[in-house]
Amino acid sequence: PIVAKQQIRQVFAKAGTGKTLMMLYEACAVASGYDFLNYKHSGKKTPVLYVEGEMDSSSIQKRLDDIESAYEDEGKTLNKDFIFFATLAIQPDMYFTSLTKEVGRLNVEISAQQIEKITGIKPVIYLDNITALTVMQEKEGAEWIELMHWLSRLRNKGYHVTFLHHPTKIGDTASGSNIKERSIDIDMKLTTPDEKTLVEEYEDDQHTQMSIEFLKWREHMNTFHSKKRIAIINRTTGKWITVPMLTKTQRSIWELLDKGKTAEEIIKASKGKEGMSKANVYKVVKILKQEGVLDDKASK
Repeated sequence: PIVAKQQIRQVFAKAGTGKTLMMLYEACAVASGYDFLNYKHSGKKTPVLYVEGEMDSSSIQKRLDDIESAYEDEGKTLNKDFIFFATLAIQPDMYFTSLTKEVGRLNVEISAQQIEKITGIKPVIYLDNITALTVMQEKEGAEWIELMHWLSRLRNKGYHVTFLHHPTKIGDTASGSNIKERSIDIDMKLTTPDEKTLVEEYEDDQHTQMSIEFLKWREHMNTFHSKKRIAIINRTTGKWITVPMLTKTQRSIWELLDKGKTAEEIIKASKGKEGMSKANVYKVVKILKQEGVLDDKASK
């Protein structure tokens, strides 16, 4: 349900977190009919229009080649016929007309309509990123209202639109007027895990870790779908995994469970140790069972 028709999603993160990398992999999964992270594909391959306002075409092509190679290693096929890019290099005079202007918005709509004519299906639209694709004072509510009205019209026409953005200096919320948060269906925050939640076994130059948090999700807030998780990509193989958000102590409980220890055995052997209370051990068990990584035998 993270990429559904008639939906507006904001994905925000600091530069270098990996939001474009994640969204490119997601877009390829949408176009090719594959699951991504914990989210299941409906099976109906859907075209994507990826409007990239900063990264050059050769860098995009390199990432697409990497994704295709990762697919081939898993015996999968990247559906390149359903992936459409609008990059800065292929625009007239290497310039995107701002999405705060009618002609800029019309360019996106015309491209989406052309894709629908080619494929017979409305594309999922990615706008990466709002700062690069607009010219506006971000704190000015009036300009955000105009932009969000347009996105709402696209939603009502049957499109899904994801726009990428950056956070405030504090980092808790996305930059700009909070007017936009009223219109969006999903507010997705990506951050680099801190020392307490970082998965140590993947703490190396080969992997990138991202914490996923949902500040808003109209249909699935406070459900299994919207739980905090850490997404990890092996940049060499292009393979992604997700793990539940756990503290180091909770992760050590998981390691013991993974080695074949039962919850009762862990509680008995760890009596008196900080963080290893019966309540915390069974809390970890519950989380792992919900994530589908622990069977009933280990939870006894």
